[in-house]
Amino acid sequence: MEELRDTVGYCGLICGVCPGMGKCDCKTAPKPEAADCYQRNCCMAKGIAGCWECEQFPCDQGFYAPDNAWRGLCLASVGYVRDQGLDALVELVTRKHGTRMDHGPYVHKTQEEALQLLQAAQDVLAAYK
Repeated sequence: MEELRDTVGYCGLICGVCPGMGKCDCKTAPKPEAADCYQRNCCMAKGIAGCWECEQFPCDQGFYAPDNAWRGLCLASVGYVRDQGLDALVELVTRKHGTRMDHGPYVHKTQEEALQLLQAAQDVLAAYK
Protein backbone atom coordinates (compact mmCIF):
# COMPACT_ATOMS: atom_id res chain seq x y z
CA MET A 1 0.00 0.00 0.00
CA GLU A 2 2.84 2.42 0.77
CA GLU A 3 4.20 1.99 -2.75
CA LEU A 4 0.85 3.06 -4.24
CA ARG A 5 0.50 5.85 -1.67
CA ASP A 6 3.65 7.41 -3.11
CA THR A 7 2.03 7.49 -6.57
CA VAL A 8 -0.99 9.62 -5.62
CA GLY A 9 -0.76 12.54 -8.02
CA TYR A 10 -1.18 16.17 -7.02
CA CYS A 11 -4.67 16.01 -8.53
CA GLY A 12 -5.74 12.96 -6.48
CA LEU A 13 -5.46 10.34 -9.23
CA ILE A 14 -3.36 7.32 -8.26
CA CYS A 15 -0.80 7.00 -11.05
CA GLY A 16 0.30 3.57 -9.78
CA VAL A 17 -3.04 1.92 -10.63
CA CYS A 18 -3.38 3.45 -14.08
CA PRO A 19 -3.07 0.88 -16.89
CA GLY A 20 -1.72 3.68 -19.10
CA MET A 21 1.29 4.16 -16.83
CA GLY A 22 3.72 6.62 -18.35
CA LYS A 23 1.07 9.03 -19.62
CA CYS A 24 0.46 10.72 -16.29
CA ASP A 25 3.15 9.77 -13.86
CA CYS A 26 3.88 13.01 -12.07
CA LYS A 27 4.87 11.18 -8.89
CA THR A 28 6.41 8.03 -10.38
CA ALA A 29 8.95 9.33 -12.88
CA PRO A 30 11.25 12.34 -13.06
CA LYS A 31 9.79 15.17 -15.08
CA PRO A 32 11.13 18.51 -16.19
CA GLU A 33 10.66 21.40 -13.78
CA ALA A 34 7.57 22.58 -15.68
CA ALA A 35 5.42 19.77 -17.03
CA ASP A 36 2.16 20.09 -18.93
CA CYS A 37 0.00 19.66 -15.82
CA TYR A 38 -1.60 22.59 -14.04
CA GLN A 39 -2.07 20.77 -10.72
CA ARG A 40 1.51 19.50 -10.62
CA ASN A 41 3.03 22.87 -11.49
CA CYS A 42 0.78 24.73 -9.04
CA CYS A 43 1.47 22.37 -6.15
CA MET A 44 5.21 22.39 -6.82
CA ALA A 45 5.22 26.19 -6.91
CA LYS A 46 3.37 26.27 -3.57
CA GLY A 47 5.59 23.57 -2.06
CA ILE A 48 2.65 21.31 -1.16
CA ALA A 49 2.22 17.55 -1.58
CA GLY A 50 -1.11 17.80 -3.38
CA CYS A 51 -4.27 19.82 -3.89
CA TRP A 52 -5.61 18.45 -0.60
CA GLU A 53 -3.18 20.84 1.14
CA CYS A 54 -4.22 23.88 -0.91
CA GLU A 55 -6.24 26.65 0.72
CA GLN A 56 -7.74 27.55 -2.68
CA PHE A 57 -9.02 24.03 -3.43
CA PRO A 58 -10.97 23.55 -5.57
CA CYS A 59 -9.90 25.88 -8.32
CA ASP A 60 -11.26 25.79 -11.86
CA GLN A 61 -7.99 25.05 -13.65
CA GLY A 62 -6.52 21.90 -15.21
CA PHE A 63 -8.34 18.77 -14.08
CA TYR A 64 -10.80 20.90 -12.10
CA ALA A 65 -11.94 22.94 -15.10
CA PRO A 66 -15.73 22.66 -15.48
CA ASP A 67 -15.46 20.91 -18.86
CA ASN A 68 -12.65 18.49 -17.95
CA ALA A 69 -13.65 14.81 -18.16
CA TRP A 70 -11.63 13.97 -15.02
CA ARG A 71 -13.03 16.78 -12.87
CA GLY A 72 -15.45 14.67 -10.81
CA LEU A 73 -12.99 11.89 -10.03
CA CYS A 74 -10.20 14.31 -9.14
CA LEU A 75 -12.46 16.42 -6.90
CA ALA A 76 -13.81 13.27 -5.22
CA SER A 77 -10.31 11.86 -4.69
CA VAL A 78 -8.82 15.06 -3.28
CA GLY A 79 -11.87 15.57 -1.07
CA TYR A 80 -11.51 12.01 0.20
CA VAL A 81 -7.83 12.59 1.00
CA ARG A 82 -8.75 15.78 2.89
CA ASP A 83 -11.39 13.94 4.94
CA GLN A 84 -9.84 10.48 5.34
CA GLY A 85 -6.15 10.68 4.37
CA LEU A 86 -3.97 9.30 1.56
CA ASP A 87 -3.90 5.75 2.91
CA ALA A 88 -7.70 5.66 3.05
CA LEU A 89 -7.95 6.75 -0.61
CA VAL A 90 -5.46 4.09 -1.71
CA GLU A 91 -7.34 1.46 0.30
CA LEU A 92 -10.67 2.54 -1.16
CA VAL A 93 -9.41 2.43 -4.75
CA THR A 94 -7.51 -0.85 -4.43
CA ARG A 95 -10.40 -2.52 -2.62
CA LYS A 96 -12.57 -1.88 -5.65
CA HIS A 97 -10.06 -2.04 -8.50
CA GLY A 98 -7.01 -3.92 -7.25
CA THR A 99 -3.73 -2.69 -8.70
CA ARG A 100 -5.14 -1.70 -12.12
CA MET A 101 -8.03 0.74 -12.33
CA ASP A 102 -10.29 1.15 -15.34
CA HIS A 103 -11.01 4.87 -15.23
CA GLY A 104 -13.67 4.69 -17.94
CA PRO A 105 -16.68 4.54 -15.59
CA TYR A 106 -15.49 7.73 -13.84
CA VAL A 107 -15.14 9.95 -16.91
CA HIS A 108 -17.61 12.85 -17.08
CA LYS A 109 -19.06 12.06 -13.63
CA THR A 110 -19.82 14.64 -11.00
CA GLN A 111 -17.82 14.64 -7.79
CA GLU A 112 -20.71 12.97 -5.99
CA GLU A 113 -21.18 10.30 -8.67
CA ALA A 114 -17.46 9.48 -8.72
CA LEU A 115 -17.37 9.17 -4.94
CA GLN A 116 -20.43 6.91 -4.97
CA LEU A 117 -18.75 4.65 -7.54
CA LEU A 118 -15.60 4.46 -5.43
CA GLN A 119 -17.50 3.81 -2.21
CA ALA A 120 -19.69 1.09 -3.72
CA ALA A 121 -17.03 -1.56 -2.95
CA GLN A 122 -16.69 -0.26 0.60
CA ASP A 123 -20.44 -0.48 1.16
CA VAL A 124 -20.55 -4.08 -0.12
CA LEU A 125 -17.69 -5.15 2.13
CA ALA A 126 -19.24 -3.45 5.16
CA ALA A 127 -22.48 -5.39 4.58
CA TYR A 128 -20.55 -8.68 4.89
CA LYS A 129 -18.76 -7.79 8.15
